[in-house]
Amino acid sequence: MSVHMYIPAINPTIDEQATLINYYYANEASLHANTVAGLNFLLIDQLPSCLIDIVNKVNPEYFERIYYYSNRGNVARHADKRRGTVITIPLINKSNIPTSFDSGNVYYHESVLVNTTVEHWADNPDEEFRLFIQVELNEDHTFDEYIQLHIKNDLVNK
Repeated sequence: MSVHMYIPAINPTIDEQATLINYYYANEASLHANTVAGLNFLLIDQLPSCLIDIVNKVNPEYFERIYYYSNRGNVARHADKRRGTVITIPLINKSNIPTSFDSGNVYYHESVLVNTTVEHWADNPDEEFRLFIQVELNEDHTFDEYIQLHIKNDLVNK
């Protein structure tokens, strides 16, 4: 069973990446901790232009929401209950700490479509700070259907 697919068409440029990181730090006080220890989400009511550019790359028929995801330390083994498929865009992950699945590891050298309904975790014993943008896709399609939409060039604009 596939749990991920790389989708480089949504990767931010170096300048966009710097803008996204700066925006995160400027709004860090608004972080919300998740019930899974070590995970934090920055939910955004008003999208700045640096995030609108990413949102505009995703077909609006499939877009649900966008947010920052950050953590330090290990992420416990879990399967997401509220969401099924996300596009994860790496911003800071200096040691390229992967998300682990029983079927193998997902490394973040570019944006990646991920099936979050399958149990996954992250081992980060040195408590390195990691920062990502996550685009949550709606629940109208399964992960496998999103893969097919991406192959047909219907998920993201190039």
